[in-house]
Amino acid sequence: MSDPTALEPKDPATLRSAQGYYELGMIAECDTALKELAAEDLLTPDGLELSILLNLDRKHYAKTLELCETAIQLYPKVPFGFVNKAFVLHEINQTEKSLQVLEESHLVVAIEPVAVYNRGCYLACLTREKEAIFWVNKAIRLSPALYSDAMKDPDLEGIRDRLEPCQ
Repeated sequence: MSDPTALEPKDPATLRSAQGYYELGMIAECDTALKELAAEDLLTPDGLELSILLNLDRKHYAKTLELCETAIQLYPKVPFGFVNKAFVLHEINQTEKSLQVLEESHLVVAIEPVAVYNRGCYLACLTREKEAIFWVNKAIRLSPALYSDAMKDPDLEGIRDRLEPCQ
């Protein structure tokens, strides 16, 4: 495989349909569309990411972690496997491991606003406030829309008053 991120699904229309169903919250239809895809299409970046998100929504954490590991192995230069693995670990109260995943994959996830934001959240949960403020403010600079999320995020309750809106 020369460049795994360039993989195109054999059935892009069905994959696009599954993505559309997911975005519309039509989970059963998304699931049906995914079941119609060939195994190799499920292993493309888009297929894997959609499978991860679907399992994450259903709180099937063991399966989600398995899919994240597959994504990381197949696409080590693409953020979604790392970001979602860290999120699942946080959801199952392994926040220290979440932070470790993002730190170890820093070169891959450094410019991914959600990864930077989540790193700040995990640091806040671990009461490492100064670091948390730094990372959340960096995420807000990368994606100003994250400021409104931060104002509602329970993970950031202790540092919310020290976050800076992006001008």
